[in-house]
This record gives sequence, structure tokens and C-alpha cells, in this order.
Amino acid sequence: MSKKNPTGKRRRKIRNLVQDPRVQYRYVLYFFGFAVAAAVVNQMFMVHAFRSMLVQTLLGTNIDPATVQAAVSAPLQALAFRMTLMYPILGIACAAFAIGVTHKFVGPQVALRRHICRLQEGDYAAVCRLRSGDELGPVAEALNKLARELERKQNEKLRAA
Repeated sequence: MSKKNPTGKRRRKIRNLVQDPRVQYRYVLYFFGFAVAAAVVNQMFMVHAFRSMLVQTLLGTNIDPATVQAAVSAPLQALAFRMTLMYPILGIACAAFAIGVTHKFVGPQVALRRHICRLQEGDYAAVCRLRSGDELGPVAEALNKLARELERKQNEKLRAA
């Protein structure tokens, strides 16, 4: 069985990773920008360090700098090209990490907002379920308790009428 086309639960998981695009994409841009900036700064330091080493090596010798530059130019360009290819890969990895991290705190917020909307509509039987060990679990528990209490009071009013 091929895993190329995700179906069912797998597709829902992928789709549900981005629940609040405004917040999550902003963090993706932060992480991506940081990765690219860090890679550029790293490359600048490496080029500077290599040039310094080359100058220190050539000082006091009769070696022609143009000859050395010609000899190391191709390998340096290949290294720079490989590093340049790594920037988008690093950025994409950081963006994927950002989506995963933001999903952990945006997901519960979205679930709580949906639950509050259902309570506002009068659906007091609604239950808010979050992942076990979630930071907002106590808030969800309090909302569930509030919903049960509101439902109980509503039922009492209906019986009294």
C-alpha cells in the first residue's frame, strides 16, 4: 500500500497543523529569517577566517598570491555554492519546526474558542477536550464545569416553568 497520498486521519493531521495562520505563519517567517540570517553570518565568518589563514600562510613566502588564489578558487566556489543551497533547506526545516511548535499552543486556543462559541450558542452539553498534559487543560476543565453548571441551571428553570 502506497503512502504517497495521505488519506483519512493522516490527511486531517496535516491539515490541522495550521489552525491559526496569522499567528503560525508569522512565527514561520521569524524562524525562516533567523535561519537565513544565521547562515549568511556563518558564511561571512568562514570566508573571513579562510582569507586570514591564507594571508598568514603566505606571509614571508615567495609564493605568488595569484597562483594560490587560482588553485583554491574552484573548491571555494563549490563550498560557497553548497552552503548557499543549504540556506533554503535550513530555512524550510526551521519553518516546519515553527509550524510544529506553534501548533502546540495554537491548537488548544482554537479548541477553547470553539467551545466558548458553542457555549454562547446555548450548547451546554459541549465538552472541550485537549491533549493530555496540555498547559491549558485546567482552563478547559473550568469551562466544562461551567457548561455543566449552566446546563443544570437551565434544566432547573425549564422544570420550574
